[in-house]
Amino acid sequence: MKFKIKILYLFLLITSITFAQQTITGVVTSDDSQPLPGVTILLKGTSQGTSTDFDGKYSIEAPSTGTLVFSYVGFVTKEVAVNNKTVVNISLQEDVSQLDEVVVVGYGTQKKSDITGAVTSVNVSELQDVPIARADQVLQGRVAGVRINNNDASPGGNVSIRIRGVSSINGGSNPLVIIDGVQGVSLSDVHPNDIKSMEVLKDASATAIYGSRGASGVILITTKKGRIQKPTITINSFTTIHQIRKKLDFLNANQYAQQVNQNRLERGLPLVFTDQQLQDFAANGGTDWQDEIYRTGLSQNHRLNVSGGTENVNYSVSGDYLENKGIVINSLFKKFSMRSNIQAKLSERVKVKLNTFMNFSKDNPTLLNARDAEGSPVYASLVFGPTRPIFLEDGTYSRPDGAYGPVTEYNPVALANEPIRDNYTNSTIINPSIEYEIFDGLSLNIMGSYQLFDRENGFYINEKIINGTEGDRRASIYNSKWVTYQNTNRLTYAKEFNEKHNLQITGVFEQQTQEFNENWAGARGFLTNAVTYNNLGLGEFPSKPTSWRDKSSLESFMGRINYAFDEKYSITLTGRSDEASVFSENNKRAFFASAGLAWTISNENFLKDSNVINNLKLRGSYGEVGNAAISPYQSLAKLDTGFDFPFGGTNLNTGIALSTQAPNPDLKWETTESYNIGLDLSMFNGGLNLTAEYYNKTTSDLLLERALPQASAFQTQLVNAGKVENKGVELALSLTPVRNDNFKWDSDIIFTKNTNKVLALNDGETELRLGGAGLPGHSDAVWLEVGQPIGLIRGLEFDGIWGTDEDVLAAAYGVTPGSERYVDQNNDGLYSIADAVNIGNALPDFTYSWNNTFTYKGLSLNVFIVGSEGNDIYNLGRSLIEGGDGLSIANLNVWTPDNQNTNIPAHNAEGGFRNSSRWIEDGSYLRIQNITLGYTIPEKLSEKLGIDSCRIYTTGTNLFTFTDYSGFDPESNNSGSIANSRNAVDSFAGIDLASYPSQKQYTLGVDIKF
Repeated sequence: MKFKIKILYLFLLITSITFAQQTITGVVTSDDSQPLPGVTILLKGTSQGTSTDFDGKYSIEAPSTGTLVFSYVGFVTKEVAVNNKTVVNISLQEDVSQLDEVVVVGYGTQKKSDITGAVTSVNVSELQDVPIARADQVLQGRVAGVRINNNDASPGGNVSIRIRGVSSINGGSNPLVIIDGVQGVSLSDVHPNDIKSMEVLKDASATAIYGSRGASGVILITTKKGRIQKPTITINSFTTIHQIRKKLDFLNANQYAQQVNQNRLERGLPLVFTDQQLQDFAANGGTDWQDEIYRTGLSQNHRLNVSGGTENVNYSVSGDYLENKGIVINSLFKKFSMRSNIQAKLSERVKVKLNTFMNFSKDNPTLLNARDAEGSPVYASLVFGPTRPIFLEDGTYSRPDGAYGPVTEYNPVALANEPIRDNYTNSTIINPSIEYEIFDGLSLNIMGSYQLFDRENGFYINEKIINGTEGDRRASIYNSKWVTYQNTNRLTYAKEFNEKHNLQITGVFEQQTQEFNENWAGARGFLTNAVTYNNLGLGEFPSKPTSWRDKSSLESFMGRINYAFDEKYSITLTGRSDEASVFSENNKRAFFASAGLAWTISNENFLKDSNVINNLKLRGSYGEVGNAAISPYQSLAKLDTGFDFPFGGTNLNTGIALSTQAPNPDLKWETTESYNIGLDLSMFNGGLNLTAEYYNKTTSDLLLERALPQASAFQTQLVNAGKVENKGVELALSLTPVRNDNFKWDSDIIFTKNTNKVLALNDGETELRLGGAGLPGHSDAVWLEVGQPIGLIRGLEFDGIWGTDEDVLAAAYGVTPGSERYVDQNNDGLYSIADAVNIGNALPDFTYSWNNTFTYKGLSLNVFIVGSEGNDIYNLGRSLIEGGDGLSIANLNVWTPDNQNTNIPAHNAEGGFRNSSRWIEDGSYLRIQNITLGYTIPEKLSEKLGIDSCRIYTTGTNLFTFTDYSGFDPESNNSGSIANSRNAVDSFAGIDLASYPSQKQYTLGVDIKF
């Protein structure tokens, strides 16, 4: 009996231990570490359960041997054994088999499974992990078919974005950027951490809904809104050290002085430097101008966000401060911005929103490309001899007076320190909207927006650069203002019939108006440097002021039908009619249409039960979009100011004259016709995802300038004449090679190949000279040619240096041995433009990127690689370094009778400094763009610290670049400043002339949530 009692006692003891209830707590997050509210947690085999709160946290009573089941719409259900643990934190994986993800498209949203066009959703969490405060700079390599070039590495520098190639010469190839429905905003103004979603629309089926503004692609951004949760504070902060990535190799003062003396000796001129000076230069090395103008830069960015909400009102307010002290002395950029999104539910059918954005910035830029006394210190550092000191004995800057060599440029340190350039910008966006659900399935959305972009550029230069007088002091102020009004009225009907038919109809009426004005005033001859540009009235000699004002408008009607049957077959039909004021009276209105089809093969009976293929979809589209990106009044006859006439004697009177550009009453839209075929594949429950695209788009009626005969009284006329083709292939592959409870490896590979070709120019023309690079001898560098891509570089074919045994042949071309030799293409015995051939192409053959993220518990490591292959660079900076007069400040390997195995001409070379293939270099590169190591501290420690979460990270940017390019960077160029007057930036994209050097960056940052 006692034995039975003991057995019963032991059974009860084991049972009580096994089924004893304990409290289990934890946090449920998504793959990108975002908390998931509303996740259902059940104790397996029972009805006992709970759900996560706003922060993804939960608490449940469960036995130590029990199993918890986590389920959430759109995510894979997961079972986790308790195993005596009291804390169970898990991450749920998105269920790729549930293709009900909603994607933002033009004027609305669509289920991802129903999309027929080329729409790419950017992984926003990747952007937010990169320590950059501008969304445009972190897009590089993230989207197939999108080429991002950080052309200007200065603080606040420009970034060019091209979607599927260059489609226009003068009409602009910038994509349309839309933030929260507001069109034409700047991508650089949005902080990556403010972005909820970003979509890139690439083909006509996706972009035709934007009609005349969609020819170059569309980038859609939705910013973060508040959620139903307690007030949450998020801090994102990082500090970055900037160091010049590469300095160019120059001669020291002793080497340079010897070369100067040798040059003078060969020319029969007196020597400049004495033996004693040569010895002194050997001892002190002279002046390294790169060391003098470059420094270690420092930038910092701090963002604070407060968000939360109730069932009826939610809010999200962000403040962002950026300061970037550039690597060139005296270059600085500061910016403060604020974004506020408020949404209120007035009733079950009415919602109102108010989004506001304000931005204030100050830029002290470094001037690029210019050669004069207001010019570029980067440019001057390439040509200023190392024998010159910064200051002379009397304390003034050393001057280009010939006393220290024949090179006549301005002191780099003076150019960096003395000019005052204060560029202020203020921008404001106010965007209210109201949405009314008329009845189930039918809703009306009315949105308005007001955009203000206000700029003031103050400039002052004293006399110190040229050691001049009071009369050389000059100042100016430039002011401009853009105001844009937009009204969008959208009616949407969405209905599902019989569980198989899904219909969505969208209608839009939209109005946009833009007003622009600018003015400039200047003076010179200031008595003091104290007032700078703040009082132009103190200048003794005022300049004639200028001003300008214009206005343009766009009115549009749009309709779209989306229909899907049985989640297998989808069709999208779009039509839009635009009326633009910038065109002539008979051509203001144009109609653009598109059609897209999709077949979700994986939902067919023969494939829907596959355990390997989760999604397989084939897409195809065709459509037309337009481009109206020209200035107002281009079709009209105009009068120009700035002409003075001597009426009634010798006194000049202000007058006007007929513009040199002839009117064109037939001016009309550029039109882009586009085909697209796409394939979407997902396998192994999301472990492999592939998107492949082939596209062909042709832009006709290009806006080009046509030269007119002198008898017409005009010089040029803007006409519709050209045609450009872009076709290519895009591949985007996402892999998860390893995934378990503790470790995960995600890998993304992107490949883009775009082929650009000019198909036609003005009637009867097969080529068109666009101009040069602003340097003597390089005036015929950039061309358009039928059958060739935009960005074509043309010049003489460099064929080495004439040798001493070729003196007779060299004399026939008017030069002596040691001079540059070119290929005489037409054998006429002369070197001229008739011998010019195509020597380079600025556009790459293909671009690629490889992104890897490794996650182990709280640790994460990201390695991001980008590359470009096949583009050429016209390195005009090297042409300066090697010297137009045969004098090189960077190379001792100049030609002499005893050293003829070189491509550097002799000191006394003749006929040099020509536009030739000598300056063409391969711009291909592979760059390890970012390496980021991050750590998310454990939840228990976070709770002790009184915070919800904390991530600490360090990032290295531009640490390794593999390239054969000899300049500062194969990606940087200042083609924009060269081509601004021509509005043909892409044609000049391969020219690199004293660009602001790129930097290696070392960042330490923290993200904290309360």
